[in-house]
Amino acid sequence: MPESVKVSEKPQPPGKITLKDVTKNSVTLSWEKPEHDGGSRVGCYVVEIQPKGVDKWTQAMIVKDTEATISGLNAGEEYMFRVAAKNEKGTSDPRQIGVPVIVKDLIIAPVTLVVNSGDNFKIDADVHGKPLPSIHWLKGEQELGNTIHREIKNTPTKAYISVKESKLSDGGQYTLLLKNPGGEKATQDRTEEPDLDIDPELRKIVSIKAGASLRLFIPIKGRPIPTIKWDKDEEALKETAQVEITSSYTSLVIDKMSRNDSGKYTVTAQNSSGTKSAFVVVRVL
Repeated sequence: MPESVKVSEKPQPPGKITLKDVTKNSVTLSWEKPEHDGGSRVGCYVVEIQPKGVDKWTQAMIVKDTEATISGLNAGEEYMFRVAAKNEKGTSDPRQIGVPVIVKDLIIAPVTLVVNSGDNFKIDADVHGKPLPSIHWLKGEQELGNTIHREIKNTPTKAYISVKESKLSDGGQYTLLLKNPGGEKATQDRTEEPDLDIDPELRKIVSIKAGASLRLFIPIKGRPIPTIKWDKDEEALKETAQVEITSSYTSLVIDKMSRNDSGKYTVTAQNSSGTKSAFVVVRVL
């Protein structure tokens, strides 16, 4: 009976290389395993580096996992990276990262706000970058986390920090630090007093038939994002009133209006830069 013979060869190149993190002196890469290992398990990966303006590739490290952090790089310089898979039969052709990597931190300058002790404040900023940057909030040189009165909430495109019932110790320089390979750009955030963009038609008396619905839509502006409050004749709205508040508008809906719902409806926007109010007079016929 003939013996079975296992034929193996060097593996195929690793899959897509992803840039996971960049600092002023290091780069972290990850990559996918080869689609085919050549019939023999991949034992390690060879990571090579090529500085800009240099023709020769240099071995940076050998790792067993599909991730590596290459440190000791020069801040501000541009590098290319490639990775090859290795099994007992040999080393694959290398897979090269798609674009050069510039080694530096991306920093957005501090946000400047003036608030009174005991006030709430919120700082938010748009986040851009490809690949998406990692997000870090600093106060002075210390990285911040969530506490009982401080909340940090980040998304891939937005960074938020909010403080409730601020104390004197909350004063200081808050810095948003973004890290990606795209370079360094400093922008100064600004504060902006609230503004309510009332439709001219709403500045007149709004007449509604009894049983109909009242629908008020008011765009809002302000930085940091204002807090919004609605009232009717300086008293709280009735329980059936539906209020929606977003970063760009607020709306009020009251179904089945009655004559008792006639009155002055006031919306107030407030942030650390000021307060703005507007009102709509509603008459139910």
